[in-house]
Amino acid sequence: MAYNAQSHYCKICDSHEPNLVEDYATGDAICSDCGAVLEEGVIDMTSEWRTFASDSGSVDPSRVGAAANPLLGDSGLSTMVARDPKGNNTFGDNLRKWNNRGAQSSSDRNLINAFRDIDRMAEHMSLPPKIANSSKEYYAKVEKHKSLRGRSTEAIVAACVYIGCRMEGVPRTLKEIAALTSIQKKEIGSSFNYIKKLLKLNETMDYIKPDDFLTRFCSHLDLPEGIRLAAGYVAEKATAMRLVAGKSPISVAAAAIFFIVQLCPSEHFKERSAISKIAGVSEVTIRNSYKDMYPARADLMPPKDKFPKAVAEGKGVDSLPSV
Repeated sequence: MAYNAQSHYCKICDSHEPNLVEDYATGDAICSDCGAVLEEGVIDMTSEWRTFASDSGSVDPSRVGAAANPLLGDSGLSTMVARDPKGNNTFGDNLRKWNNRGAQSSSDRNLINAFRDIDRMAEHMSLPPKIANSSKEYYAKVEKHKSLRGRSTEAIVAACVYIGCRMEGVPRTLKEIAALTSIQKKEIGSSFNYIKKLLKLNETMDYIKPDDFLTRFCSHLDLPEGIRLAAGYVAEKATAMRLVAGKSPISVAAAAIFFIVQLCPSEHFKERSAISKIAGVSEVTIRNSYKDMYPARADLMPPKDKFPKAVAEGKGVDSLPSV
C-alpha cells in the first residue's frame, strides 16, 4: 500500500508531518516520536526473504522472491508452485510449468526472456548495470508499441544494447554486438535504424566520434595514454580538415593509431593486422583511411608539448610509409 508521509496527521504529536517508521513485520506505519500507529496494511515492495529452517532437515529452506520490476506489468499477488527437491514428481513439475505460464502475460514473458539476453550480452562485454538497465528500458518501449511482429527478437535485443551503449557514452561497434548473437551485423543495423525512428532518438543521440573508441582500442593494444592522446589529436585534426569525410569513426580511429605507432620506437610499434583485429575493421579499410591522411601528414603531427615522450623520441614525420 503506497502512502504519502505528508498526508498523515498524528493526533498525539499534533503534527501534520510526523516522522514515520515502516514496520513491515506488522504492516504498520508508526510515528517515531510518540509510537502511535497511523496506518495499517503497509506492503513491503522489496525482495522477499523468508526462512523455514525449523520445518525441514537437510534441504536449505530459504526462498527469495524478486523485487517489483517497473518494466513489467503489474500482475499483483500470485501463487508459485515449488518443486519437490526430494523426488521426481512429474505431476508437480507439469503443474508448476502451467502455473508459471498462467501467472504471467505473454508480454511479460517476452520481456523477461529479452532481459535475460540483455544481461547475458552485458556480462560478456563487461558493461555496467546502468547500461543494461538502459537497454532494457528501450526494449520495453519497443514492446509497448507492439512493433515486434515480423522482426527478429534477437536483432531487436542486440540493437537495444547497441543503443544503450551509445546513449551512455560508451559505444560499441556493431561487429562486437553481432559477435554475441546469431544475427548478422546488417540486420542489427537495420533494427537500430528502425528503433531510432520509432522512439524518435535522433535528437537525443550524439554522433559517434573516433575518440569514443580510442581509449578501448589503445588499451587492448597495450599502448600508453600518451599515444592515445596523440592518436586522438590526429583523428580530430583529420576530421576537422575533412580529410576523412564519409569514413567510419571506427576506421578513422584505427588509422590514427596506425599513423602514430609508425613514429614510435619498436616497443610500441603495432602491425596493421593487430590494429585491424582489435578495431574490428579490415586492413584495407585502415589503409584507405590512412592514405587519405597521408598527404597532410605534416599538418596532422601533434605539437611537441602534446606528444608523448615515446613518440617524440621516435622517427620523424618524413619516415611515415605512403601506404
